[in-house]
Amino acid sequence: MPSGPRFAPARGPLGPGVVANEAAVIDVSVFIADGEIDVCPDPRMEPSAYAASPDITTMTLPRASHMHNFAGTLMILWKRLENWAAEIR
Repeated sequence: MPSGPRFAPARGPLGPGVVANEAAVIDVSVFIADGEIDVCPDPRMEPSAYAASPDITTMTLPRASHMHNFAGTLMILWKRLENWAAEIR
């Protein structure tokens, strides 16, 4: 497909660690939100991927799955994210 994305099967979108190299060099604060039921196998291990980040915040959104913005609890996430953003300024 001219000018389109190239598909690299060895680096497919669903494999574990697919962006590990990129995550390891992120050197700014990171906010990680997972749903109570999500695709991440172990949310408490996610921060280990961001070795260069000086500040890593995690949260698990109750009564939510991977599509957080469809959850009835989405305002909990957005309020927490708003507070986090204000803190890191």
